[in-house]
Amino acid sequence: MPCPTLALRRLALAGALVALAACRSGDGADDTGAAAGDGGSPDGGAVPDGGGTGDGGGEPTDGGTASDGGGAGDGGGTGTDGGADGGSADGGSGDGGTEAFTGYVQVVSGDVHSCALDNRGQITCWGPPEGDEKDYGQATQVPEDSDFVSVSAGFLSTCGIHADGRAECWGRDLADEASPPDGRYLDVNVGHLFGCGIQEDSDVVCWGLPEHDDAIPAGLELVDLEAKVHGTCGLEADGGMQCWGYVGQDKHEYGQISDAPSGGSWRSVGLGLYHGCAVRSEGTISCWGNDANGESSPPSGSDWVQVSSGDHFSCGLDDAGAVSCWGVEVMALTQPEDLVLTQVAAGYVHACGLTEAGEVVCWGAASPYSDAFPNWRGY
Repeated sequence: MPCPTLALRRLALAGALVALAACRSGDGADDTGAAAGDGGSPDGGAVPDGGGTGDGGGEPTDGGTASDGGGAGDGGGTGTDGGADGGSADGGSGDGGTEAFTGYVQVVSGDVHSCALDNRGQITCWGPPEGDEKDYGQATQVPEDSDFVSVSAGFLSTCGIHADGRAECWGRDLADEASPPDGRYLDVNVGHLFGCGIQEDSDVVCWGLPEHDDAIPAGLELVDLEAKVHGTCGLEADGGMQCWGYVGQDKHEYGQISDAPSGGSWRSVGLGLYHGCAVRSEGTISCWGNDANGESSPPSGSDWVQVSSGDHFSCGLDDAGAVSCWGVEVMALTQPEDLVLTQVAAGYVHACGLTEAGEVVCWGAASPYSDAFPNWRGY
């Protein structure tokens, strides 16, 4: 079973980096931590003003439809292969030395690309091929290193943490969102024109658009964070949750940051374009923000362990490994109901999950890049 990459990050901060590096040894356990899935431009569904295609929330200097890259397919090639084949997810960048590929341990989703970390510490990404108009290198220029311990797929950028704690990002760097400050990191998450991370000394830092760093609440002690188009939410060591960010234009404000719950104890959080959802410690899901597509109307139950939010939908994972998606209808219609998953990661109008065997499966609305995703189920 996959290593608990994200769950291990929720251990004591002082020992988290060591535990993450040890995950590459092949020891396995369930990972029900909050996978990083990042938002992008809206899906053109029933959304209020400010929806539609565009820059994923009206941030400055980023016009047009969301642009994400793709990269390595299934043959184990580097991220520059452009792999439109993308089908089976059995490869990875680099030669991996003498360690054999046995499966993936973490999966994440960006706008129209997804990435996975395997047991060897290598990252593989899928999406549009190299040279495509939506390729910024976020999935086609994947480093070939084999010492990664986590990965985050952002809007048009991707970041990973090396075993020594260094953060490395690639893809679009328009606002320095792919240029994290020096330091040793326990967690890194990249959003739209910014990124945030938890450093080894427990400091929370953000880079890119300065409004995000300026908005960081004082005295944070986080064990996990989730960055999206308009902001970031973090889970605190005592179970609390804090959200902050920059909306910038009133037409993009639907309470996705300001209406986030301020009390209670939480185990997982996801942020979409105009909404957010989180799993309480007792296993129920609460959502806030825009609900034009039903994205803030989660299913009932008290057995949820993880939630991940895309643009106008969210997907939850229960303690039996069953996934359920709500919001944009196509996500619920295509969700894999015959598989037991250990992680789920929501993107623009697609999501990917990780099976008990360490395989990646993806589903959602068809796009020019759907066939690049491994084990695609959608239309």
